[in-house]
Amino acid sequence: MLEEESLADNCRAIHEILESLLEYTYETPNFELPTNGIYFFYEDGEFCTHGNEKRNRIVRIGTYRVDGNFRSRINSHYRGNKNSSVFRKLLGGALIGRKDPNDRRLKQWLEQDAPSFQEIELEVTKELKEHFSFRCIPVEDKEERACLEEQLIATMAKCDKCKPSENWLGNFATDELVRKSGLWNHQHVTSKNVLTGEAIERMRELTSKNSKEKRALFLIPCCSKKKPNGDKSPWLEVRSLRKNNRLDFLDIYRHQMIDFYSNLTRDEAFNYYKNRNTGETRNKKVEKAWKKNLNTPGCGTMKAIDRYSLGKLYEKPLNEDIKDQLRDGTINNVFIVSAMMGIVHPTDLIPDYELIMNDISPNSDKVFDFWKNVFSIGKIRDYFGQFLQYDYVYCFMSEGYRKAVRNLLAGHEVYYIVCQNGQENPRVWGKVLNEVLLNGFSLPDEVRKVAETCDCKMVELNDTKTYGYGNESKKIRLPFNSENVVPIQKPKELRGVKMSKYYKIGEYLRNSQKQIETLSYDEIERILGFSLPASAYKYRAWWSRDRSGGHPHANAWLNAGWEVSPVELGRIITFRRVGKAKSPEENISISQGVQSSTTPEIGIEDIPELIRKLSKLNDEGIITKEEFEKKKKELLDRL
Repeated sequence: MLEEESLADNCRAIHEILESLLEYTYETPNFELPTNGIYFFYEDGEFCTHGNEKRNRIVRIGTYRVDGNFRSRINSHYRGNKNSSVFRKLLGGALIGRKDPNDRRLKQWLEQDAPSFQEIELEVTKELKEHFSFRCIPVEDKEERACLEEQLIATMAKCDKCKPSENWLGNFATDELVRKSGLWNHQHVTSKNVLTGEAIERMRELTSKNSKEKRALFLIPCCSKKKPNGDKSPWLEVRSLRKNNRLDFLDIYRHQMIDFYSNLTRDEAFNYYKNRNTGETRNKKVEKAWKKNLNTPGCGTMKAIDRYSLGKLYEKPLNEDIKDQLRDGTINNVFIVSAMMGIVHPTDLIPDYELIMNDISPNSDKVFDFWKNVFSIGKIRDYFGQFLQYDYVYCFMSEGYRKAVRNLLAGHEVYYIVCQNGQENPRVWGKVLNEVLLNGFSLPDEVRKVAETCDCKMVELNDTKTYGYGNESKKIRLPFNSENVVPIQKPKELRGVKMSKYYKIGEYLRNSQKQIETLSYDEIERILGFSLPASAYKYRAWWSRDRSGGHPHANAWLNAGWEVSPVELGRIITFRRVGKAKSPEENISISQGVQSSTTPEIGIEDIPELIRKLSKLNDEGIITKEEFEKKKKELLDRL
């Protein structure tokens, strides 16, 4: 009896410990999850009776034996098939059994590696997405994961306070161990290796760093002094894999930055690399930055925490234990704001580069303005919103870095660590951060006390009267599609003739001084002032070099002397200069003749040829279809 009470107490402790963690669903992005860990699934309608409160009952516990595959394990449960997930196999068997225990498909479904049934897979996916959620804890050591998994399953399978409800789907499972244990598990349910007091304390330790009650986000800057080269794959390869970095949804903008700075000429470099002293000193620094960034696309990568390890904030203030925890992802609430990369996690693989927030961006504004605009885009804010679930945000950064992320942090309780006399001192910031992380602090009063011991102040950045933060930057120009309302654009006229609605992209390219322009879809839409059609997102042919074949809009860039290559649908478009641009006046000259063709001097015999020329202008996108129909009618009325 005492043994049963002790087991139930341990089971209750685990349920309580896990309740301090965030709860996830199938919609949770991979970057929010640990790379190694243990998961705990909950099912709608299932409760345990620990204490006087009704709390959600854990219905499945699991991990993955191979290091680094935790995220893929979660995906295989929600989106995989019965041969890749025992969880799905057990669920599917119960769904079949509930409808018809004699269903002939049941035997094949339960057989490992036998062909699956798509209709049942869809039912399983629907059941999981609609009725299951999960929590998880990071556990890096493979042997520790396996040991804890067994103890957790064995404990909950034997707990008399965690019995399934009468309507539990698992009651229809063919596996007797599932029905009796109340868990969607069959391994370890009969094990005698239950949780010990030591294991409970270890669970508390593992969850304490990820507790939703103590959630704090720490933002720190990159640094100018970086480790060179790198022993991991080059940046372009890392980007193509799209599974190495947590914030890979920023890769399109990172690529735009890297592509731009790696294609600058030496002369152009002096227009973009600013704030680097004067005279010969400036020339040397600009040339150094230019040469380094030429090699960025092919540079070997390394983890961000290692790349920046020579920086003043990183090298000495952070002790080796903290660096190790940042390196392996155990500490997962520290992010680095970077001039070239936007925001990176310490474990992200990044190339070597040299750029500062006050340099000039590809958009001819400051680099911090470039990222500020990126972080104002609706979908980017949504992505960040899925993991910026923190009660407090602490910035250990200078003004330029704060400007870059200011709009992203709107609505959060944000604090800035101010060094003595208002100076910016990365070493002091690092010292404060190190003490805060070592002690597991997250509350403002806790962080403030540490800051004060280092002769710093902590001020709230939401207060517009504090240190001029509210006036740090002018009102930003948001991308058009970050709002629901698209501004109305009046068609431009040249010599009285309406231009194609895509003329602005041609105008932009005509004014470009570069040989290659890499633009994201958001950038193109911002230039145009309206949304691209769905076909531009779905079909490469929309970006065709062919003037005919239903793609007259292509003349907007073809007539400007540019072609498109390559195309990354829905992501970026690369324009390459291929020839001399036709002036708008040249393109419109025929149209002027058409306009005058409605005068009495035009003979009837000239009208068919003028209509043919007018049709060609419409096909080439020089005039709109409405303009074509109007002028065609005027000409036909002359007959």
